[in-house]
Amino acid sequence: ELELPALKYEERSVEEAQNLADQGFELLEQAQARSLPQPERERLVTQAVRRFITALNADPYNVHATYNLAASYARIKRTQCAVNLLDRLRRLRKLPSQRPRVEEKLDRLLGRKGYKGRLDPDFFDLRDDPRFRELMKNF
Repeated sequence: ELELPALKYEERSVEEAQNLADQGFELLEQAQARSLPQPERERLVTQAVRRFITALNADPYNVHATYNLAASYARIKRTQCAVNLLDRLRRLRKLPSQRPRVEEKLDRLLGRKGYKGRLDPDFFDLRDDPRFRELMKNF
């Protein structure tokens, strides 16, 4: 896959970040297909991670990229990275402009509201981790 040329900071935008986060989310969704061979699923997750990181470079406050990068890391067993990003999400929650987006992601993570007890499966393996459990006490 061809890499896009790096953009200078002043050339980046919130819109670019959202587009990259959306692309990453689509890749992450594709990687869930059990019909795909494991190497292909891993390749898709790796591509998703790159998109999320680039999105956060363009807009460090992008909640969608933050949450889904945490989910990606949880999937590939990078527990501390996932916990760090969820902690970042907790801090973003304090910003009035970001709070509704963060709450929506927390609803998904914790199975609240429209998710009716369906916990986000990306984080299943983290739920027994003491770092994850301690962080959840702060939400």
